[in-house]
Amino acid sequence: MNKNNKRTPGRPREFDLKFAQSAILDEFWYKGYSATSVDDLSKATGMVKPSLYSAFGNKYAMYQMSIEIYSEMLVQKLQPQIDEASNIRDALEGVFRASLDIYCGNKKEPPRGCLFTTSTIAESQNHPEIGSIVKSQLDMFDVGLKACLQRLCPDWASEKIDYNTWIISSSLNHLSALARLGVEREELEAIVTSIIDNVVGDKSLANA
Repeated sequence: MNKNNKRTPGRPREFDLKFAQSAILDEFWYKGYSATSVDDLSKATGMVKPSLYSAFGNKYAMYQMSIEIYSEMLVQKLQPQIDEASNIRDALEGVFRASLDIYCGNKKEPPRGCLFTTSTIAESQNHPEIGSIVKSQLDMFDVGLKACLQRLCPDWASEKIDYNTWIISSSLNHLSALARLGVEREELEAIVTSIIDNVVGDKSLANA
């Protein structure tokens, strides 16, 4: 036998990195850090434990990786809505719509809400460093949202900008919790419409 063709011990012959990362994220997203065992991760990925440790490190390292992957996904889905909209209504509709896509998932899986505002926050008491990472990500989103409001609503006073940034961010957290509790998307979209109308006020601003 050619020694150069030997497989790495414990690693499946066909190792799909993206699939494994997604499976690990899903487990933590559904169950949280404490309730997810390495056995769960092994079953979800189809990888034996030595392979998991070799590829991703220990359980905590896998959790940190999942937070990073989730953060990147949020940026990819939400940032274009903030940066590319030409009016405030379109920007908010884009942000809320993309957020509901994340929170509600598809009909083949139960809704998960936002990883940061559901399972991850529950872990921050025992793992303060996780809380720090999550707070940093949430603060970063608020900064981008505030800049979006300043760009699209130049006539708004700074106090109004700050207040509506808080309203939008808090509303997203609330929608995440409702989605996790199983509230139907249609009901969540009705709530979103009310929130946007409340923030934007006069619908003529949609064309401002």
